[in-house]
Amino acid sequence: MTNKQRTMVTELSTQYKKTGRAYRIVQSLDDFYASTSIVEAQAQLDKLYS
Repeated sequence: MTNKQRTMVTELSTQYKKTGRAYRIVQSLDDFYASTSIVEAQAQLDKLYS
């Protein structure tokens, strides 16, 4: 993701709180499914629920 895209996501997340939260949840799930070990997956899952 480019800096411009990150800036846009940040701005949109600020304007649209529910959409921003949904985006962050999807990103966390992407990180979880990209995990290569059980320890890493557990850390990502804990992060998702915190």
